[in-house]
Amino acid sequence: MRNKSTLPAQDWAFREIVDAFSMNQYELRCDFCNRKIRWIHVLDHIASYETVIAGQDCAAMLCQQYDAEGAERVFKNREERRRRFTDPVRWTQSKSNQSNIWRCVRIGSVQFVITVFVRNGLYGIYVAKRNANGVCFRKRFRNQTEAKDAAFEIVEGINP
Repeated sequence: MRNKSTLPAQDWAFREIVDAFSMNQYELRCDFCNRKIRWIHVLDHIASYETVIAGQDCAAMLCQQYDAEGAERVFKNREERRRRFTDPVRWTQSKSNQSNIWRCVRIGSVQFVITVFVRNGLYGIYVAKRNANGVCFRKRFRNQTEAKDAAFEIVEGINP
């Protein structure tokens, strides 16, 4: 923990929330109150550009008009959607090429087929509306996990 007396008590701005467990950090503590935290609120000081980590309560106190509880809920919900989306049980192995996997996703009333394929040792993403032509994204990934995470980001951005 940092010396609390040297940290400014105001003028902090929220940057992001991070799950400490996703970084294999199980003993992180708030820079302000020294409590163990899992959901890290990363804050930047407006004048000194110093960066600190805080728990929900301290972040809400330090940042003006910041709904730390609401931001944390949005973050947790998104991470749960990511976990469900990337869950291997929800993906089907291609019959024509067992290195490729696909799954269906419904967004509103529109169903999409997401395919993660391998070509020349790299993984790519193809997204199509059900029974329609789709889009093959140019970016390639080192492994299937990275490609599924990127596919999640693509799906999150679709607005049918």
